[in-house]
Amino acid sequence: MCDLKDDHLETHKRELNLLYPDVNILPRKFDASDETSVKAVVEEALQKYGRLDIFFANAGIANGKLFTDTTDEEFMRMLKANTLSVFLAAKYSAKAMMKE
Repeated sequence: MCDLKDDHLETHKRELNLLYPDVNILPRKFDASDETSVKAVVEEALQKYGRLDIFFANAGIANGKLFTDTTDEEFMRMLKANTLSVFLAAKYSAKAMMKE
């Protein structure tokens, strides 16, 4: 379980472990739009478990502004988080899931 901020990762881990006590949850703070970070988290899963069955890519941000008030920098930050992160997740997780 990964997030850009680590404010609630441990809380989410505890809550999920109450529902699913046999599930091993590894919280990680990382930027889903950073290729090196995505590659590393997939490689860590492969090293730890020997395979990857599921990779749920659910990163996204919004700035709460009208698009007419959004700067180029804000738009590019949203674009990276909302689209590049999904591409990177699919790119590295798909390769990992094809391994036997």
